[in-house]
Formats: sequence, C-alpha cells, structure tokens
Amino acid sequence: MLDVIYDALACEGISFSGYLEPKAGWQRFCSLRKSAKNSDVYVYIHPSFRYAKCGEWGVTEKSIFVRMSNEPLTQREREAIRLHKKKEEAQLRAAAAKAKRIWDSCSDAEPAHPYLVRKGIPPWYARQLDNRLILPVYNVSGQLISLQCIYPYGKRNKRFMSDGKVSGGFMLLGERITDTVRFAEGYATGMSVYMATGDLTVVCFSSGNMESVLKTTKELFDKRYRVICADMGKIGIADAIRAGKATGAMIITPMRRTQNKITDFNDLHVYEGLEAVEGQMYRYLF
Repeated sequence: MLDVIYDALACEGISFSGYLEPKAGWQRFCSLRKSAKNSDVYVYIHPSFRYAKCGEWGVTEKSIFVRMSNEPLTQREREAIRLHKKKEEAQLRAAAAKAKRIWDSCSDAEPAHPYLVRKGIPPWYARQLDNRLILPVYNVSGQLISLQCIYPYGKRNKRFMSDGKVSGGFMLLGERITDTVRFAEGYATGMSVYMATGDLTVVCFSSGNMESVLKTTKELFDKRYRVICADMGKIGIADAIRAGKATGAMIITPMRRTQNKITDFNDLHVYEGLEAVEGQMYRYLF
C-alpha cells in the first residue's frame, strides 16, 4: 500500500531517511539530498487510506497526489483535492508578489559580505537585506517567483521563501545567451564557473532541481551546448547523471590537484585558483 508513495517520490528523484508508517496523517522526514539542507520530505495520508499527498519543500512545485486504492474517488474527495490545488496556486501567487516587494527593497550586495569573501566571488546579480544575501528565483517567462537568502555564517545558512515556488526556477549569470550554457547547483559554484568561462550560467539552487530547469529552458537555449557543472557529492552526482540522461546535457565534475577537499567548482576556485576551474571546463564525463 505504501509502495505507491515511495514510487511517486522516487519518480521525482526524492529520497529520505526513515520509513513510512501505515497510519493516517502527516509524516515528515529528512531529505537525503545534499543540497536540500533545510528541506524536509512530507507525506500526508488521508484517513480513508484512499489517497495521499507528498513532496519535498523547495523541490516539488506542488504536492504530488497519489491514489492508494483502485476504487474511484468520491465526489467529496475530488472536491477536497481541487480545493487544495486552488489553495496552493493562490499561495504561489502571493509568494511571488511578496518576493517582488522584498527584492525591490534590497540594496546592492556588499563585496565584503562574509559569504562572498569565503567563496572568493564578487556580488554580481545578488542583492542584500540587512546581513543577508538575496538571490532571485525566476521562471522561464522571466517572472520573479521566489527568493533565496544566504546568511553570513552557519552550515544551514540558506533559506527559501515559505510558500514560494522553486521547482523549475533558476537564476541567470550573464547578459546574453552564449554558444555553451552551463548549469550549476548553487550561486557560489555558478559564479566560479561564470567567472572562469564567461558562458551564460544557470543557477538551479539544488541538484534535484537541475532536471526540471533543463527541461523548462530547453526552448530558450535551443541548439546550444548545455553542460551540467556537477558537485562531487553522492546525491549531486546522481541527480546530475539523471538530469543529463533525461535531457542530453553533458556533465563535468571538478578534479583536485592538491590534498584539499574539493566537492564543487567553487572549492576548486578557492583552493587552486580560477585558472584551475577554467582548465577543467572542457573535461566532459558524459
């Protein structure tokens, strides 16, 4: 009975620690996605055990509805699902409006922001609100749909707006569409790649969002070489390979030349210099 929920989440590339319990109500789990440090996987099983909804905050655009029974849904159940979807759509519209208000109130990011200094990158395309870096999340139509804020310190220093849409959303680094378009997991990695190549770079905000971004931007970047600049983490690599296979994009990963721990191209930039990043931009894995 619970297998259909596991399968629905797996189809979205979502995995989590722990096990579902055969009980009605809400269940929450820690995501196993490396980039989803502040994200939880959620499952709600209806008391009738006829359907459930599930997803991962910051990854799935809307809740995934799962039929747990072969019996047809009642009119009341169909209406409950319709109202829930309508409520989610209203929340997304409100979040987009709030994102625009906050973005318009921000100032240009300071080059001395501690996060930027640690990462060795300038504040291009970012803004600042108090001590937080603010990054825009756009859809393929160019509409601002959410924001990511980065605090100066802490392992869990990145947050998305509550109720905001992230799935399929991205940020562009660059002013024009180049012959090669590169896709990076996060802002710092994207900046290192962009600084090293000058190629238009797409920040996907998480490895699990790459496939969705690659698909939604397919027409926008038609006939361009698309390259995923993947992180070296186990989940980051798995997500990149899945996205590459699904979209035909090429994949590259950083290769260290020192004893420093390097998991992404920004690490390579920080420890070995921008020249090292530039030198590895054409070492395709697939």
